[in-house]
Amino acid sequence: MKKGLLAALVVGVLAVPVLAKKPWLEKPASQWSEAEANKVLTDSPWVKKETVGVFLDSKARQKNYGDLVRAGSRGAGTAYGASTSEDQQVQQKLFWIQFTWVAQPVRAAYQRLAQLEGRPAPPQQADPGVIQFFARGEGLPFLTNRDDPHIRKTHLKTKTGATVPVQAVLYDENFERNPMLVLLFPSRVDGEPTLSADDKQVQLVLQLGEDKQLKATFKLKDMVIDGELAL
Repeated sequence: MKKGLLAALVVGVLAVPVLAKKPWLEKPASQWSEAEANKVLTDSPWVKKETVGVFLDSKARQKNYGDLVRAGSRGAGTAYGASTSEDQQVQQKLFWIQFTWVAQPVRAAYQRLAQLEGRPAPPQQADPGVIQFFARGEGLPFLTNRDDPHIRKTHLKTKTGATVPVQAVLYDENFERNPMLVLLFPSRVDGEPTLSADDKQVQLVLQLGEDKQLKATFKLKDMVIDGELAL
């Protein structure tokens, strides 16, 4: 290979930005690239994506929600199955739901993106009295709505088996093209922190219908930054 061509290839490789594998561990938020900030919001310990399957008959599709038949499997995509009766056709479809723990790194990522895009930074939404989650995705309108009383049974479950009931549920229908659930849990129970690194992991259990649940497990050991649990 000619030296000139080799030098050009080396320069080209060096010019490609290196994406940190775990930017929240490798550099301060003020140095994150756009791709690194987005990684925190889509592929980090504070974000989990789950899929749910629903049977939708013609009436359910008109109402924009259906009966939950399967929950908790990982992955993404769409699968259809149909059965025919005298008066309707039933269709099965998979929807994805993304759960975001609105912890310090997530708030920092939103602020960093705003800085890179030259727009005002969003409010921190940091309240020491609550643990906050977002739940959003294409399937949310089919699974619940603001009048669903069962969603109030949503809770956190620690590895030790302790449960923490949801404190408040907000259903925001104006968020982009899909609605979003905002789930708030108390950060302290009986004067003690709700969670600690000793819990190892915590499971968010979203109640859908009377006896159906969608679960997302977060590993707390992966959320430790500089020796501190980043919540």
